Amino acid sequence: MNTAVENLGELDYSAEYNMTIFYSNDVTTNYHLSLGSHRTVKGLLVNQENTSQGYEISVDHANKLRDLVSKR
Repeated sequence: MNTAVENLGELDYSAEYNMTIFYSNDVTTNYHLSLGSHRTVKGLLVNQENTSQGYEISVDHANKLRDLVSKR
């Protein structure tokens, strides 16, 4: 998320995956991850505690994530 582009306002998205990040200090954060199937489209990561704020995922990184989740 260091290079993510922040999107503010009303987000129109469909959550495809629920993702939980577990930090070393026992804190967790829940996200919605939307990737779609088209390899030319950016992804979206939304913190479930604030669904009016999302982070755009570049096409390159979204494709890497698509490849990872398709292997499961």
